[in-house]
Amino acid sequence: YIFIEEEYFTLNVTGLAQDEEGNYVLNKGRSRDFTINVDRHYNNGSAAVVEPVSKDIDVNVEATNMEFYDSSKKQVYILKANTTYTLKHIATSTDIIKFSTWIPTSTDPIECTQDITVTTTTGENELLGYSLSLSGDIAIHYYLALAEDISSDSNTHMVFTMPNGTSSTVYVKDAVKTKANGMDCYVFTHKVSAKNMTSVVSSTLYDGENNVVEESEYSVEKYCDYIFAHPDSFSAKQTDIAKAMLTYGYYAQRYFGYNTDKLPKTISPLQDVDFTPYAYQNVDSNPDLEFIGARLVLTSKPGLKLYFKGNADLLLNGSVASTTQEGAYTVITISDIDDMSTMYMVMADSYNLTYGMFSFANQAMKGTNTDLKNLMKAMYAYNSYFK
Repeated sequence: YIFIEEEYFTLNVTGLAQDEEGNYVLNKGRSRDFTINVDRHYNNGSAAVVEPVSKDIDVNVEATNMEFYDSSKKQVYILKANTTYTLKHIATSTDIIKFSTWIPTSTDPIECTQDITVTTTTGENELLGYSLSLSGDIAIHYYLALAEDISSDSNTHMVFTMPNGTSSTVYVKDAVKTKANGMDCYVFTHKVSAKNMTSVVSSTLYDGENNVVEESEYSVEKYCDYIFAHPDSFSAKQTDIAKAMLTYGYYAQRYFGYNTDKLPKTISPLQDVDFTPYAYQNVDSNPDLEFIGARLVLTSKPGLKLYFKGNADLLLNGSVASTTQEGAYTVITISDIDDMSTMYMVMADSYNLTYGMFSFANQAMKGTNTDLKNLMKAMYAYNSYFK
């Protein structure tokens, strides 16, 4: 073979990480798209050629105007000059793929001096992807492949940080072990409140010595956009739930006045709702107890705070109620409501209150706060998928 000066071809790779020696790395069993861009040409537009040298690794080349070059000595793919191509690499073993540049001639390819090497490894720590809870709560699931020394250290943990600086931590011992694409991985889950649909969550995985292993940024809206862009991969119901979730988040942001310059882009139209069947019932013959009102709590699942004035032993649905004090008021907090149409019974001596999330909505409809009314309608539509 005749050497061709390296300056004739420059192959730039994007989409793959590099190790300390400059090799591009990909984990065993992993599939990832990466691009090779030929940004120089030879002999007035002659094509550069890339050959996958390793025979054990499947390399699927998908590119427009790609021509297959068949030589008696080599089988290679011709890449046009000044063009970006995407190659899908599926690593099936710990191995090395070497891509070499060539110049096709009338007989045999002529080797160029530049190589691209992709090394597959078995112990890589990598974020494989995300999923979104579509079962009533609002949560992002992070799928990570972890090396043995990382996964076996009980102090390994992931920190999720919101734009306002609040954070939460999940340790690897609390992550769910599963398989993704045939690989063992760990699922770390971060719950998101309704008003944070568009908020970018920063996640950082730390090893047991607090060294950063993996970092990423993601949002609920970003995954919903992925659902909308891939209708063949999701059912119609899943798509509708994603839209209802964003609509719920849109009006939560409006009601709380939070991040209103970045509202969800895709929402569904609101429908009028009759909440009167959920009107609260209050049988009060106890002069020492008075129901003051309720407050809405929106975390990954909605909740209510019920405020009472006076002294009494309170029961919630027949069991002793857990109460807190806020100033002069006794408060019962009902958290993580799965079905917003559920009615709850608060009882005391000569006292009975029946109240639910949609009782709060019924009261809201009598008021003048349009954002709150719209939020209640959006909550009703979202809840309808999980009754």
